[in-house]
Amino acid sequence: MGSRPGREAIEPLITAVIPAYRGRDLVVGCVQSLLASEGVRVEIVVVNNDEKGSLGSILAAFGPSVRLVEPGRNTGYAAACNAGVRLARGEFVLFCNQDLQASPRFLAELAAAMERHPRAVVVGGKVLRPGRGGGTALIDSAGVGLRRSRAPYDRGEGQVDAGQFDREEQVFAVSGAALFARRTALDDVMDGGEVLDESFFMYKEDVDLCWRLRLRGGECWYVPAAGAWHARTARGLAGRGYLRHWRAYLAGERRKPRHVRLHSLKNQWILLIKNETIADVWRDLPVILGRECLVLGVTFLTSPRVFAEAVRAFARALPAAVGARRRIQSVRRIPGGSLRAWFRG
Repeated sequence: MGSRPGREAIEPLITAVIPAYRGRDLVVGCVQSLLASEGVRVEIVVVNNDEKGSLGSILAAFGPSVRLVEPGRNTGYAAACNAGVRLARGEFVLFCNQDLQASPRFLAELAAAMERHPRAVVVGGKVLRPGRGGGTALIDSAGVGLRRSRAPYDRGEGQVDAGQFDREEQVFAVSGAALFARRTALDDVMDGGEVLDESFFMYKEDVDLCWRLRLRGGECWYVPAAGAWHARTARGLAGRGYLRHWRAYLAGERRKPRHVRLHSLKNQWILLIKNETIADVWRDLPVILGRECLVLGVTFLTSPRVFAEAVRAFARALPAAVGARRRIQSVRRIPGGSLRAWFRG
């Protein structure tokens, strides 16, 4: 980290926010890995969404560096992150899943990237899938991309790590499994006291946040030197198209838990309503409609109950999403169409 001449460098303070839901051993492992970080100061806020089991006795052993919030119910990933932000004292905030294991230099590398890229508001590292011996060579996420259909995907997901994602570069978004942001940027896009949109509950709120930050002129960067491991539970098509790989898509959808399909479906529509421009949607309308019709059709045929629940949840969230769109578009700092180059494939 940089320092003023004649003065010692002050290590940045980072607040790590961990939404927790059961999986006590995972929470403890995540906390231990973050507290072992080098080159930074770390405080941790664990928000326990498990109404049936307290983490107080377990986390007390880590001392004052770890604080616990227990809402007494499952508030969802987004609301848990917001609760953590309200307690954050760091100049940077890390949102991370409870099944994340950070390398000792993970946070320091992300903080250093923020210094190298003054316009960066969000950065993320190379996240691998865990295995015996601490990790495998399979990539979990090397940043998040957005297809022309507006389907988000984790770059490199499921690929063998052979150095193809070893370049530090901009990406459209960063996975919420390990999303590192400037606190000032989060405050800038806070809407109604929420950094992450709580109507999402879980899934795709990370893409929504990064999209809003980009509309304010910020940049999102991928930093391969920052390594971590993530035990993902829901997996996608690893960046492959839905129509060309419909068999793999169908098999994957059948394996996903009900709540994953429900929130992914509903949140995709909220995501577009809040952040898209009419001109960009019109240019890609056939591709967007093709993807949505496929997803809706598969959901209706394989799980009509999830289909109905998603439609009802979206209808309830629609008025708030329209209001959020008005506010987001009224304060955007980049012209319409500026993000079109990110919609690829």
